[in-house]
Amino acid sequence: MAIRPSLLIIENNMATIDDFNKLDIRVGKIMEVQDFPEARKPSYKLTVDFGPEIGIKHSSAQLVKHYSREQLIGKLVIGVVNFPPRQIGPFIPDFCHPSNFS
Repeated sequence: MAIRPSLLIIENNMATIDDFNKLDIRVGKIMEVQDFPEARKPSYKLTVDFGPEIGIKHSSAQLVKHYSREQLIGKLVIGVVNFPPRQIGPFIPDFCHPSNFS
């Protein structure tokens, strides 16, 4: 039985507890929500306050079909605040929240 290359990649790309311990996961409050018409899929741009130690950070989220902009204001979200920025279209978020994982 041959091993498919895609299975090999998944097995060899497992995160370790050391990888997990490197993540800085914080809770922040959504302060502002803007439409993100340039995104391929309907999305919002989020402005999130992670408190005095981390400050204000930005991300995008494909939440349009689940929430209005007004419903998101004041919601608490978790975010990984120590990932490097990754460009999404013309926008460069500076934190990652779980809905950004694929």
